[in-house]
Amino acid sequence: MTLALYRKIFHFLLLAVIISICYSGTLENSWHFDDFPNIYEKENIHIDKLSWDEIKRATYFSTKGSGEFSRPVAALTFAFNYLFYGLDTTSYHVVNICIHIVCAIFIYLVFIITLKIFWEKNEVSISDNLILDIALLGTVLWAIHPIQTQAVTYIVQRMASMAAMFYMISFYCYLKFRLQDEKIRKILIFLLSLLFWFAGLLTKQNAALLPLSIIAYEVILFKTSAKNNIKFRLLLYGCFVALAIVALFFMSGEIVNFFEKSYSFRTYTMWERLITQPIILSRYLVLLFVPVADFLTLESNIFVSKNLLSPPITILANLFIFILIFVSLLFWKKYPLISFSIIFYFINHLMESTVIGLELYFEHRNYLPSIFIYLVLSFLWFSIYIYFKNKNRHFLYSLFVFLMSFIVICEGNATYLRNEVWKDEISLNLDNIEKAPLSLRGYNNLAAEYLKLGRIDEAREYLKQAQNVYNENPERYQNNQLSDLYFNAGLIQLHGKNDIERAVKLLLKSVELNSFEFPAHYQLAIAFYKLGDMINAENAILNASQLVGNRPQKAQVYNLFGRILYDLDKFDSAIDVLKIGLNYEKSKDLNFNLAATYLRTGDYKRARSVLLSMDSGENDLLYLLYRLTVATGSEIERLVERIIFFINEKQLNYCEWIQEINQNNNVRVIYPDISHFSHILDQALISELNDQKVKIDSKINMIIDRSENTK
Repeated sequence: MTLALYRKIFHFLLLAVIISICYSGTLENSWHFDDFPNIYEKENIHIDKLSWDEIKRATYFSTKGSGEFSRPVAALTFAFNYLFYGLDTTSYHVVNICIHIVCAIFIYLVFIITLKIFWEKNEVSISDNLILDIALLGTVLWAIHPIQTQAVTYIVQRMASMAAMFYMISFYCYLKFRLQDEKIRKILIFLLSLLFWFAGLLTKQNAALLPLSIIAYEVILFKTSAKNNIKFRLLLYGCFVALAIVALFFMSGEIVNFFEKSYSFRTYTMWERLITQPIILSRYLVLLFVPVADFLTLESNIFVSKNLLSPPITILANLFIFILIFVSLLFWKKYPLISFSIIFYFINHLMESTVIGLELYFEHRNYLPSIFIYLVLSFLWFSIYIYFKNKNRHFLYSLFVFLMSFIVICEGNATYLRNEVWKDEISLNLDNIEKAPLSLRGYNNLAAEYLKLGRIDEAREYLKQAQNVYNENPERYQNNQLSDLYFNAGLIQLHGKNDIERAVKLLLKSVELNSFEFPAHYQLAIAFYKLGDMINAENAILNASQLVGNRPQKAQVYNLFGRILYDLDKFDSAIDVLKIGLNYEKSKDLNFNLAATYLRTGDYKRARSVLLSMDSGENDLLYLLYRLTVATGSEIERLVERIIFFINEKQLNYCEWIQEINQNNNVRVIYPDISHFSHILDQALISELNDQKVKIDSKINMIIDRSENTK
């Protein structure tokens, strides 16, 4: 092994150690935001064993819904995490950090090749050690920049970081292919490049932009010309054909419908988004050059521009971006490294920061585009450092070494501190509303978290703040964001304040604003049920059942559906629905409700069969009560004794318990009809109480006798 290879291996290890230290505090961080619908609640990826059927099911994964085949490679990694460690976030974070390390290693290797090509084309001789050091510093600056935390610590954004990893591996293989002379190896390396590109495409679609980056690299750094160059022309045509095929595949051949759908619920047009993105891209660039965690946020206060002069910063930002691109194209021959880093940045923002109707702002979008910027920064720093060193300016080059060391340490510390903010949903969203106080999502998310914790007053306070923010500029916000506000307010009234009529009004408003959200329909069904409005409850739960998709709540949706149908005396339909629910989860509630429905139809045999199939013990009072409804002979006496023993042991209020069963209005579970044996329970309880009274009287008499004998 050569000295250079040893040095590379040492640099690999150094990158792994530095990244691991910076991200060591993330291992216990919780799920966030899009993690819930895409991982936590995504049944497609909740596999229990390694089998073809399970793997095939996991690959049908999309951020838009279930049953779509768009990001199967990312889905498989989530599925393997779930298979071995369930929903424990630690394993997911470990994989994300490993992906980041591998991506950094291949960035380092691409930087090395790029620097060699750059100096060869400029006919400059330079040592391998200096090349490795420049590549290392550039990679470290990229890898530990706090802006990358959103792509690494935010679990679901593994799709962004892993797509970038495959992208850079493919890029590296392409560069090796270009520099390889031996034909067989050349073909094999090119095939590897294609393979990793496809892997990137099946992880996240923005990997499709790799061919454009390769063309830019060929022209700017390889200085390849299309004039009299058949190979380059073939490459050029091949890249555009590949991009067209990819676009048709992911848009299902309906490009116009794809764009229309992406803007269907936005408050802005394609043109408005297009003229707003330069403001956001300018902000991204500032963040990239100022690695301070205090400037980073989940969302921003940037809203869409209505025209180039509203707000005035729009035209300034557009001019700035235009000039930046124009200058980089104008001077690409003179400053190829700088020009390519700028072109690469904008090429890789084309998918998420131009015409597709995505949300305006997310910092993880810079994970891939920002890569070559740090190579330029490292290159410039070393150029200045070498200049001062060659001029024997000891103080200045020592100062530069100190400053760069200070910057790297500060970057790493900023990343570590930023990861603290990602600890849980409350810490993240408190940070979000502090830095982006005009974002409704932060307030809504905080309200939802406090609702889960039962802290109703705090949840209500954040919803009030959200309402105030919305009232100031209602035209800025999408209907789905306002829908979330009404939804959370409805939950407070339904489960916190028990004002059912108010809850129904709020939830209906939520559904009106966004009719495609399953939770609103489900909670509306509960609210209507509590009001006793079974017709509307049935309509709401029917909508919920059509929208639930592959969420884990499928079983509870069908359970409530069956409960509502039972109260509507639609017993055959209730049985069918409850059986569907049992296909998804063998829950007690579903079994109890199915048994209750069989009992109402007089089918005691099937009811008994359902109850005997349940895995319930003798300490489940409701199970004992159901067993009593189908018991015969001596079994009745044993079950009655066990029920009375259970009531006494748990010190239950017998009268309140009987009243609750007779009212039978529990949303979750149907209680059995006990009218034909309630007198047996009454007598058994009275008998038990009398026995206890006799025992107590006997003990009192013994104490009195002992006291008199003592005298």
